[in-house]
Amino acid sequence: MRMLVSREWLRKKIEAEPEADVEAGPPIEVLDDIGMFLSTDVVAASDAKSELKEALPQLLIKARIRKGLTPKDLAKALGLKEQQIRRYEADEYRGASVKRLREIAAALGIDIKETSSLHAPTDPTFAWADFPVREMNKRKWFNDFNGTTAQAVARADVLVPTFLRSGNLLQPVAMLNKQNVRKGSASNPLALLAWQARVSFCASQETIPAYRHGSITSNWVKELVSLSAKQDGPACVKPYLNSLGIHFFVEEHLPQTHLDGAVFVSAEGQPIIGMTIRHDRLDNFWFVLLHEVGHVVQHYDLLKAAPIFDEDIEGEDKDLIEDQADEYAQEALIPSSYWNEALSRFFPSDDTIVADAAALKIAPAIIAGRIRREQMKYTIYTKLIGQGEVRKLFNRG
Repeated sequence: MRMLVSREWLRKKIEAEPEADVEAGPPIEVLDDIGMFLSTDVVAASDAKSELKEALPQLLIKARIRKGLTPKDLAKALGLKEQQIRRYEADEYRGASVKRLREIAAALGIDIKETSSLHAPTDPTFAWADFPVREMNKRKWFNDFNGTTAQAVARADVLVPTFLRSGNLLQPVAMLNKQNVRKGSASNPLALLAWQARVSFCASQETIPAYRHGSITSNWVKELVSLSAKQDGPACVKPYLNSLGIHFFVEEHLPQTHLDGAVFVSAEGQPIIGMTIRHDRLDNFWFVLLHEVGHVVQHYDLLKAAPIFDEDIEGEDKDLIEDQADEYAQEALIPSSYWNEALSRFFPSDDTIVADAAALKIAPAIIAGRIRREQMKYTIYTKLIGQGEVRKLFNRG
C-alpha cells in the first residue's frame, strides 16, 4: 500500500518528539498543493499549505480494515489494549508519537516516509475531455450550459472541473487514487468519478437528519428488508434511509463501467448510497442495497477515507471487505437460522419459495435470487425475480 504523508503533519510530530527517527526511505508518491498525484518515483510530501494533514490517520484506519483486522486484533499485535487503538482512531492519531505511528504502520505492512523533495508537475494525469463529457451533457449534468455535445467537449476544461466542484470533489486526481473498486476492474475511473460527483451533488441539494454511526440496528434492518414485500418497496427505500440520516439516490451507470452501487461519506459524515439498477431485477436491487448498508455498518471508517464502488456485484472476483458486505447482505435478507431449515432451500419450487417469503415477510424475489446464486443456475425462477419491476419505479417523468 502507498502512504500519503503531509510534511507539515510530520514536522509537527518531530517538533513534539525531537528524538524520533523520520529518515527518508524508499519512494512512494508525491502530491502537490491541490492533492494531485504527480509521480510514483518520489516520496509523499506537501508544503505547509497542504490539505493532507489527515491523510495518514485515514490511511492507517483504511489499511487496518482492508487487512480484515479489528481494533482488538491490531492492539494484540502491538501489545496494547484495544481501548488504546480505539482512542487513537477516534482522535485520528493526534495523540500518537512518531515512534508509535511507525509501529502501527509496520504492523499493517506500511512504511512511513518523508523527504524534502517535492517535484513540479510534468505531464497531466488526464485531460478534462477524457471524462465521459458527451454522456454527461446528454444527461444535462452541466448546470447553466445548453450547448451542443461538440461545444461541451470543447469547453470540457471549464465544465468538468465546475461539475466536480459542485459534487464537492475538489481534488480529482487524489480522488481517483482513493477509489476502492473490485479486483481486476476494467471500468473507466474517470466515469466512476463523474458518477460519484453527480450523486454527491444530488445529496448536497437535500436536507436530512444528522447520521449517528451505530444507529443502524438489527430491527431497523429487518424493517428495511420488510419493505421488499410491498409492491412499490424499492420506492419506499429513500424516505426510510433518509429518516436515519442516510442519503439514497438512483443514477444510471455511465458507459465503460459495470457499476451496481457505491457508498461514500459526505463532509458532514452522512453516508451516501447510490445505485444504478444496472440489472433491473428485484432480487438484485435488494441484495445490492443491503450490501451497501453492510459497508456503512462495517466499514464506516474506511468510507470516511475513500468511497467504495461495487461493480459486477454478482461476480466472484472480490476482496475481503466485499466478502464481508456480501455476508452481511445475505444474513440480513434471509437469516441463516431460517435458511438452514427452509423448505425452499431443500425442495425449491414456486410454491415453497412463495411460502417461505410469506413466513419471512419479504419478497419471493429475494429467495428466488439466492437459490439461483447458490445453484449458479440463472435461468430458473425467472418469473419470481421481479425482472423489469425496479427501474420503472425510479424513472423521472
